Amino acid sequence: MSIATLSRSSATLDDAEVLAQARAMNLAPGGGVGQAQLMAALYRPGISLPELTALIAGEPALALRTLKVANSAYYRRCGEVGTVDRAVQVLGATTVKGIAAAACLDRVMTAHPGMAAAEAARLRRHCIAAALAAQDLARRCAPTLEAEAFMAGVLHEVGMLVFWALRPDVMASRLSQGDTHPDLGISHAHCGQLVMQAWQLPAWLQLTVAHHHDGALPEGMAGEMCAITRLADALATRTGHGIGDDDDDHADMDLALARCGLVDADLDAVAAELPETVEGFLGALS
Repeated sequence: MSIATLSRSSATLDDAEVLAQARAMNLAPGGGVGQAQLMAALYRPGISLPELTALIAGEPALALRTLKVANSAYYRRCGEVGTVDRAVQVLGATTVKGIAAAACLDRVMTAHPGMAAAEAARLRRHCIAAALAAQDLARRCAPTLEAEAFMAGVLHEVGMLVFWALRPDVMASRLSQGDTHPDLGISHAHCGQLVMQAWQLPAWLQLTVAHHHDGALPEGMAGEMCAITRLADALATRTGHGIGDDDDDHADMDLALARCGLVDADLDAVAAELPETVEGFLGALS
């Protein structure tokens, strides 16, 4: 039975169906490198600037976007940037990795939309806002993890993309009733974890996506990244970049703040700058 047939047969999902869709979402047009492999390579611990440059230069669409962003009004600081090597130097590894993560999100959403254009735009904006907030939070509490925080923010709602791809009618109905994160037999967080698993992305990212919304925090780096992403998700919504009009249910914020060693004043500072940062970053990407 095809995925399309399955999507009409029941409102609920199971792990096997999600894993099949996750593998389909990672197929690159023309047989090129899938977004999971690209992100895994770009975010490999210890990757050098020459290696990062070579990876981007080997992906024409990503190379063009990187150059475009480097020459945008938002980032342009050192005259015209004409090569990927110069773009990496001007933007820095963290920003370039963020551009790559955003490009991978766009590739997934374009190839497997499953939702109306307005909803796709809202979800994209939310993920970018959360990514930028996560990066800012990491800068305050875990500076060596800024790039990873951005990546987690971009991907934390990937389960929602699968929900829309497999149950578009159900999702449209639930959203019209104000249910922005419906349970379709499994939660969007568990669904996202399965996608990360199918894409063979790091264990810390699998756990971050699984626990980004509420509940106990995992141990180690995964717990720290989960706390940052949970706070960033809430900040994105607080600043008008939520998935739904009434999307304000973010539990266990005190737990996340304590794990990060932050206070409410830190959240206020990030929130104050986030709208302008989001507009600038999205403008540079467009």
